[in-house]
Amino acid sequence: MRLAALAELAAYVGLVLWLTWPLVAHLDTHLAGASASDAVYGIWALAWDARALATEPGNLFDPTLMHPTHRAFFYSPHGLGTVPIFAPVFLATGDPLFAFNVTLILCLSLTAWSLHRVTVRWTDSRLAGFVAGCSIIASPLWTPLLTKWPTYLSTYYLPWIASLLALPTLGAGAVVALGALIVLQCLTDPVYVAPSAIVPVAVVAIGRLARRNGRGSGLRVLVALLGAVIALGPLYAAYLGARTATVGPTLARPASAAIWKTVAVPLSLPWHEGFAPVTYTSLVLIVAGILSLSFKGLADDHARRAWRHGTIWAVVGLLVCAPIVIVFGRRVGNPLYGLVEIVAPRLLDVVRGTERLSFAMTMGLALLSGLGFAECQRRLGRRSRSLGVALALASVVMIYVEWRSAMVDALLYGRNEKSAMVFLHLSEGIRPDSPVVDALRHGHGPVLELPFSHQIGADACYRAIFHRRPVLNGYPSYVPPEYAKRMALAARLPDRASLDTLIRETGLTTLVVHGNSYLPRSQPWLAFSEREVEASGLRLVKRDGDEFVFEVTRSDRGH
Repeated sequence: MRLAALAELAAYVGLVLWLTWPLVAHLDTHLAGASASDAVYGIWALAWDARALATEPGNLFDPTLMHPTHRAFFYSPHGLGTVPIFAPVFLATGDPLFAFNVTLILCLSLTAWSLHRVTVRWTDSRLAGFVAGCSIIASPLWTPLLTKWPTYLSTYYLPWIASLLALPTLGAGAVVALGALIVLQCLTDPVYVAPSAIVPVAVVAIGRLARRNGRGSGLRVLVALLGAVIALGPLYAAYLGARTATVGPTLARPASAAIWKTVAVPLSLPWHEGFAPVTYTSLVLIVAGILSLSFKGLADDHARRAWRHGTIWAVVGLLVCAPIVIVFGRRVGNPLYGLVEIVAPRLLDVVRGTERLSFAMTMGLALLSGLGFAECQRRLGRRSRSLGVALALASVVMIYVEWRSAMVDALLYGRNEKSAMVFLHLSEGIRPDSPVVDALRHGHGPVLELPFSHQIGADACYRAIFHRRPVLNGYPSYVPPEYAKRMALAARLPDRASLDTLIRETGLTTLVVHGNSYLPRSQPWLAFSEREVEASGLRLVKRDGDEFVFEVTRSDRGH
């Protein structure tokens, strides 16, 4: 059995390598998709977590970014749930890009394999497990989400949570395991992934407690959930403290409970009006299974539990992620969002992009697609094994065709016109041996990279993996007031008074100026002569094209 499970996992790894081609040929040099700031920052976050936990766990919450902000960890996502996969590769190689790409491949494979194993447990059909695994691995929604936000990668805990939750009763070991899995899944991301782990479990606990014959089981589920909440409590308290101390969700926007509406994405049918959690082929399998059940009924209690729990994850997940549902042009408001707006409107202020809350729904639909296939297979009868294999292959091929079209339309993949094959677009990563990084390695003290922007901030964090110096830049989800003031001063550089203030307040020792990122009308750095630089308390130590590294030469730097 173990060898069979390992063989299945290896098959999913191979499938992911094929779907993400040519990434495997560029593991240490390129990123999947565009080099977005979210992805670059996410790699830094995983690298910081891994290195801090391995060498200085006491400093985990005081990373080198946003220097000298106290507890800067809590102003940005960190993906602690992904560290168990990322850390061994990163610590062994020292290469964050290679470690991230390996983590991406393994996490996608593990999620599909976990869903496969749970579906096999529920249906006793490996073909159904394969269909469910392919439904999640080729989700038109998950592929862009997980390549853009590395901190979301470890979604492979969700299927096992669903598996334990579907047990009619939980022993002590299962209660502990359920609580631990909830904690690990919430550590992936406390805002966008955690609801997918917590809300379905809470719904199942409440449902069982409401039934007299299910109260014992419901109480055990509740104990697991409460234990997880208690374990996560200090972390959430720290995040809440950081949130209440900020000046708004971004530097450009004031705090407002209505911000989430401007970036909310409706869930619609047809999918093209919103986001697509699974392919139409997966939906057809679900509908076919439901129709088959309506004529023949469920075989046993085990099958009924499987369908019930798959439905719970899909429906509860829909309520969590979709403020508006559009069905063939008809808009339906989500009552859950309406209730939260009335009771706790500030809670929605942390949400930007409701499609990022869709993990539970997508997993539930993928589970249901496997259950639907198993039901169709049951209708065919055990003697029609060859028909079952043909149906599974046809389903997987159609899922792939739909996914491929969606990825090309999303510009994440390109199409080879000669072979009709698709390929993942790649972007070159930041080189660890660039002249700028080399100059920063040989310096000391805090670094500021200019001009101030999200992309430069993310890139500055990434370069800090190699030079390990504090950086004034950051990539905060929520902006502490002192950070906003420092960045306002940075925007006025090379103004001498602003430079003096930054030196005095932060101990700034090095400036990195990316001249090609400045607008043509604001290029004072490019016009500096050696005399003017020295007069401003700066010395040019490295130039690489339009990138400049300046050392602060003033004697009054420091606190």
